[in-house]
Amino acid sequence: PQVSRSWSVPSSACRAIKHELKQLGPKQCDAKVDELIDVLKVKRNELDLAQYRNMTWEQARSMDPELIQFGSHTVNHCILTVVPERTARFEIMDSKRNIETELGQPVKHFCYPNGNFNDSIVSLVRDVAYQTACTTIQGKNVGEFDPYRLQRMWGLDGTADSVFQAMLSEAR
Repeated sequence: PQVSRSWSVPSSACRAIKHELKQLGPKQCDAKVDELIDVLKVKRNELDLAQYRNMTWEQARSMDPELIQFGSHTVNHCILTVVPERTARFEIMDSKRNIETELGQPVKHFCYPNGNFNDSIVSLVRDVAYQTACTTIQGKNVGEFDPYRLQRMWGLDGTADSVFQAMLSEAR
């Protein structure tokens, strides 16, 4: 069917598509996205990809390393629990190596893409010599905790500064 430019997909359908795409490896995901673009008759030059551009290496190098630390998040943002171990190891190692080479500073922290991890992935991250890894699990890291399964505090867009400060105070 022909799809007009004003056609929109319900957000629940977008979430479902996004979830399914995240279960694929990088090449399979790219192929599926290409297929969707063809089926929906979207012209590639109509896609506003500029808003999703990453920071450039030049921009990253211009930041004060005493104030900003860069962590790693894989090379291709693949979901590590669904790719072969060899691919996961490459993604974890090369993202660290690439950032260290480009910025000339050590990368100590990792964040699991989409929050997906398991014991095998945690072991790979530890073996590559990261000091910490962040999950998407909401919570506090108090007492004895695993530095490779760090929980996080969620701040919502539009959260008042006073509410955010109170959340931080409670986290101590």
